[in-house]
Amino acid sequence: MLSELNFESKEKIERILERLELEKTYPPLLTKMLETLEENARIFRRDFIKLRTQITKKLDDLEEYILAVEYNDTNKQFPIGAVDGSFFTSRVIGNTYIALIGISQVLFSRGTSDIKMPEVNIGVFLERFRKPRSTHPEDFVSIKMLLLETKAIHSFSSLMNHGFLFIDGPIIDPPNYEDSSYIEYRVQSLLGLLEKGIIPIGFVKRIDSNQFSKRFMKLNDELHDQDILPIIFNSYYTRKNIPLDRALLTKPFQIGQDNPIWIEYEKSAESLGKEISLWITYAQLNYGLRPIRLEILIDQQLNAEKALDLMESIVKICKMWLLPGLQYPLPIHLAHETCRIRKRVGQFVVSKIISRILAEQKDIDTIITLKELIEE
Repeated sequence: MLSELNFESKEKIERILERLELEKTYPPLLTKMLETLEENARIFRRDFIKLRTQITKKLDDLEEYILAVEYNDTNKQFPIGAVDGSFFTSRVIGNTYIALIGISQVLFSRGTSDIKMPEVNIGVFLERFRKPRSTHPEDFVSIKMLLLETKAIHSFSSLMNHGFLFIDGPIIDPPNYEDSSYIEYRVQSLLGLLEKGIIPIGFVKRIDSNQFSKRFMKLNDELHDQDILPIIFNSYYTRKNIPLDRALLTKPFQIGQDNPIWIEYEKSAESLGKEISLWITYAQLNYGLRPIRLEILIDQQLNAEKALDLMESIVKICKMWLLPGLQYPLPIHLAHETCRIRKRVGQFVVSKIISRILAEQKDIDTIITLKELIEE
């Protein structure tokens, strides 16, 4: 069973699958691809060196915004939860689609004492829908998934009475979705956590924005934070002789009135008689790891000093749960892996669904056509 394989065995399987894909590729096409890459490698390298030089010149100005966090043996017994979702979408026939959505809730109710036996609750949902006219099917299903995620977030207020909840993704998710009923429900769910003493933490792995580069470096819009943050953090480790197992973070900043979706979140909270604030920091938990963005939502206003203290505590919690061999803290890693619907598995399950639907179908050509559509 794959579940019984160790990490190295799974890596070997991935390499075998990769090699099989290479062998199935038309050889002249593969050769042309490699030749084209070789021709452009020098340009890519030149662009990278230019970017690195540009950033290095600004490092001195950035030093006041970056801090190293020394991990200490903090309280390990407080509850930690995590929630994540994934989906697989497939066209069945015509404009009819099927989507499988997986949602995972992970709870370490006694902190690290439950590290070997956390509570894991999995939900699987099937959506059958017609292709929307104004949006891509994946975007449509993504909203459905986030609504189910928000329901899972909401239920944590009855599972925990204090602690922290990791949300795999940003607090404002999706960042450009203006549906008022969705925003109201998400705000209610987040406030329900805060009322129980549970702090929601947005854990963003892929930093597609340019908030850091614009706010702290005054760079143009072409550069994303995910391009520059690895260079900044790794250079800071070496320049300051910081131990490589120590975490770095930037001074947090508050989301303000320049974010129109956040304004709607604030309005929704105000309608419930609450005041909320959202603070953001960027961090690298170890040297060489991918930088992350951390977000915290609180129902009070903080000054910059108190926000920094809170963010440092969050980073220490992340360090505490960063086990050897993992890229991310265990609760986030476990929530992601237990809800992840892989493409091949999704195709297999959907094909089984179609087979059952067509069990009484006598038209063999129709059955074959539908199966081919699923396997595209």
